[in-house]
Formats: sequence, structure tokens, C-alpha cells
Amino acid sequence: MNRKNETLRASGFGLLAMDLDGTLLDPHKRVPGEAVRLIAAALESGRQVVFATGRGKAEMDTIRAQLPFVRYGILESGAVVYDFAAGKALERFPLPKEKVEECLDACLKEDAMPQFLTEEESVVSLHQLFRMAEYGHGGSQGLFERVCTRVEDMRAWARAHPDGIYKICMYHRSTFSRDRTRERLTPFGMELKDSEETSLEATEKNVTKGAALTRLCGLLGFSLDSCAACGDGENDLELLHTAGFAIAMGNASALVRSEADAVVSGNDAGGQAQAIRLAFPELTGR
Repeated sequence: MNRKNETLRASGFGLLAMDLDGTLLDPHKRVPGEAVRLIAAALESGRQVVFATGRGKAEMDTIRAQLPFVRYGILESGAVVYDFAAGKALERFPLPKEKVEECLDACLKEDAMPQFLTEEESVVSLHQLFRMAEYGHGGSQGLFERVCTRVEDMRAWARAHPDGIYKICMYHRSTFSRDRTRERLTPFGMELKDSEETSLEATEKNVTKGAALTRLCGLLGFSLDSCAACGDGENDLELLHTAGFAIAMGNASALVRSEADAVVSGNDAGGQAQAIRLAFPELTGR
């Protein structure tokens, strides 16, 4: 990667963008206490820490309870940039209704499970909600049951809410099934990213975490060179490429680790705190 000057790295960056699942969250989907303390200290010192996640606002309740002082979030893989303090989206980029229809058609062909993310809601089919283990996503069953809006007919709901869907997650039974869906959807001009073991995410063209970081930095007055980012998945690569300094978790894929400037321990071994201290060296020893 094209890396920045060592002066910035030694003095610390102004902003750290952190992915959540597999990164800031441990395997139990909690933020380790040490990371909570360090983020609070970074914010108190005038630094900025922002979420950069594929999750929507509806799926952020337990994380926000631990980190209520984090103000900004790049949500839904960059489709929504949210100001939690103001309680509103700063930017949002919906999927056109024609592309939503194509995603639903592709899911139907594979009996895949679609999930809509709006500005405020996570929407799933009542008939598929309790079958998430079939789609390789059983670990999120409890979260989905707690936060999702359940509807009888996903297509009817989408048609009743044109321009209100910002991201679609499509959960499949196998990688082969996911690959067929990707092939079907590629001609329609969307950002398509693999997620988890067998999932595919769709946002509007050029809507990525990296593009959202660029826009958020502009709003907050940071240069990209003064930003660090941390992630674990291949859907974090644009984010890592955009930031001035890229940190990979130890549990990241081999490709992500190879693209990073630094690799810390896994999300089950304190890598979160290591990443925060790398971005903000003044916190070392705290």
C-alpha cells in the first residue's frame, strides 16, 4: 500500500474508523472493556473515533449502550453516515427500486434470505427469520429476533417504500449459491461485497465504506492522511485503502493482512486495544 509519512504515525492520527463485527466486537459481540476505556480517553483528548460497519442503526443498540459517546457512524457499508448525537443521517444513498427488484428476483431463484436496511429499520421476512441457521447466519438469530421488523411479503414492503432501502443483505446456503447470485446481479451496476461465510451485500454503485470515510472526513475537517482505519474482512478493503494508515486484525483474511500497514492480535485476544493505541500513541501505557 502507498503509506504515509512516519511523522503522522509517531504523533498519532486525528481519526480512527473501526469496523465492528470481527474487529471492535469480540466473538461474543461485545466491546472489550479496555477498548471502551481507550476510546473514551481518545475522544476526551480531542481525537475522533467513528464506527465503520455494515450494520444499520437498528442493529446498533447494544454497541451504543457501551459506547454512547461515539458520535458518528459509517453505517450500512457506507450507504448511511449517521450523527447519533443529532439523531439524524448526514448522508444517505438509497438503492433504486429497480435494483431492489433485481435483488429480490435473484434471492427467489436461490431461496436466499433478503434483509433490507433502511435509515432506521432492519426488515426481514417473517417466514425466513427463524431459519437463519440454514443460511449460515445462526449466530445473529437472537439479534434479528430482537431488532428486526417482520413482514409477510418483502416485495410488497419494498414497493410501498420506494427509495427507502439503502442496503440489501442476501443470506445463502452455500458459497456456490452466493456466487450465482453475484453473477446474476453484476450487470445491474451495484456494489456487491461478500460478507460472513455465505452472504452477499448490495449497495448503490460507488457506495462503500471508503467513499463514506472520504465524505465524513470532509465534513469533520480531517485530511485522509490524518485518518487510520481498522478492519478484518474483504468488505473493509476500500476503507483501509482510503485511510492514511491501515490496521488489520489478527483474525482478518490473508488478503486483508497483506494489504495492511500493521497487524494486531485477533478480536478474541485484545487486538482492539492494540489498534487504538497504534492510532493514538499518546494512549500507550494507559
